Amino acid sequence: MSLGTRKSIERAARATTEAAGAQQRVSAALGALIAAITAARDRHEATAAALAARGDEIRGRAEQLGALFQRFAALGEEGRRINQLVQDTAARQREAAAPEQIAAVVAALDEVEGRMARLADEARALAQAASAAGIVDLAEQADGMRQQVTAMRNKVGLLRKGMAARLGTTGPGGGAPG
Repeated sequence: MSLGTRKSIERAARATTEAAGAQQRVSAALGALIAAITAARDRHEATAAALAARGDEIRGRAEQLGALFQRFAALGEEGRRINQLVQDTAARQREAAAPEQIAAVVAALDEVEGRMARLADEARALAQAASAAGIVDLAEQADGMRQQVTAMRNKVGLLRKGMAARLGTTGPGGGAPG
């Protein structure tokens, strides 16, 4: 644009003023955009940090739950071994006629009772740990296992006492009555 006439100078001045105003509006809009981007970034970082913390919490909880369920699985495995021992002892009990055979059955039943007592104690401890951790279903399952094992232990104890009475003994392991 030529600045050779008054009219052209006025037009150039208006265009410059308008351009400066537009530049100020663009600067203000850019400032608002930068502020909005900064706020969005801050919100994103806060959300990401909260999400990471929640992820850590979930991982910790999963590890805790995994450890408790491993304990429960180990109790189940011990229960299976005890069940096999009970079945083997029951087969021996059916065939036991001689005093030595009866004494062996009484000793085996005494071992079964001891293992069942330990299993019931471990199930109780697991139920308490699961309850303290707020894992209600596992606490209930472990307590149910404890109750079943305790009931079976009582039956084994009665059987052992009956077998020991055949020998004229009532103490654990077939010992003489006191």
